Amino acid sequence: MNKPSISIIIPLFNKKSTIKRALDSVFSQTFTDYEIIVVDDGSTDGGTVLVEEIRDERLRLIKQQNVGPGSARNRGVQESSGKYLAFLDADDEWMPDILAEALVIFSKHKGIAFVAFDIIMTDNYANTRRKKDLVKSCPSNGRYKIKNTVSPTVFSNLISFMTSISLVITRADFISAGGFYDKNRCICGEDEYLWIKLALNYDFYIEKTEKAIYHIENSDLGYNLRLNSVQAALIDPGGLLAMCPNHNIYILKGLLAVRATTTVIKYAKIKGKRLQWLLDEFCSEYIPPRYILARFCLLVAPVLPSIRRLTLYLRKVRMSC
Repeated sequence: MNKPSISIIIPLFNKKSTIKRALDSVFSQTFTDYEIIVVDDGSTDGGTVLVEEIRDERLRLIKQQNVGPGSARNRGVQESSGKYLAFLDADDEWMPDILAEALVIFSKHKGIAFVAFDIIMTDNYANTRRKKDLVKSCPSNGRYKIKNTVSPTVFSNLISFMTSISLVITRADFISAGGFYDKNRCICGEDEYLWIKLALNYDFYIEKTEKAIYHIENSDLGYNLRLNSVQAALIDPGGLLAMCPNHNIYILKGLLAVRATTTVIKYAKIKGKRLQWLLDEFCSEYIPPRYILARFCLLVAPVLPSIRRLTLYLRKVRMSC
């Protein structure tokens, strides 16, 4: 049996209501030389039954105990055979030509590790904010190679542009980079850990055409649960540093500093001083633009609950008048 050109990996965990939509978007692709591997990561809602009902020789279902999205994707890669890899979450969907367009770009730009397309987010505010960051980080389509002249903030924005559902990657480079981060059932930044490795070591192509739809309203892992999580890159930077070329060490450390300050600013009101270690650990060699703001957020964090309670009380008083 001939190997398919592209292997499509779909991790599945309790997405019975959306897995059919995701698969329909794959079957609607204009490029059809692919295999689909759905990795059931311990689902309990009966979603696998819907997958088993589909009769298509290109589709396989693999079941395993729940070990997290990174491990599920890696398992799918192990079971696959395509030259290129594409990943789709069970609650999202693709535009019909994402695979075809990716292969055209790979044929024109030899030696790139991956193609990254833009996405549409179903939350208007998040979608608008993403577009603004994108303009700052990569103003045009094209081939990119990270050099030490790139600012850490720009590099951070570039990595934020990349999502697992809108990248097509060569199998060889995926394996060389070690796959998705899968320690401790990581659900925060397990994909970006891989993008950082790849972007620091290989050429890649950015195509700002929207080729995937990210359904925030259905995304437990990608949007809601991250509220109480610190990204894998900050928890375990050693793997990134070990694979980083010497000339890009400064950029990587700067990226980690940027991510540390961003995490503190976003979550200080929830975790408070428990995030102090992020600034101490990552902001000694590179001071990000928002470092002072992050320090301020930590400073006022202890009084934020009182301010919040006072605000609610005053609101009730005003409404009762």
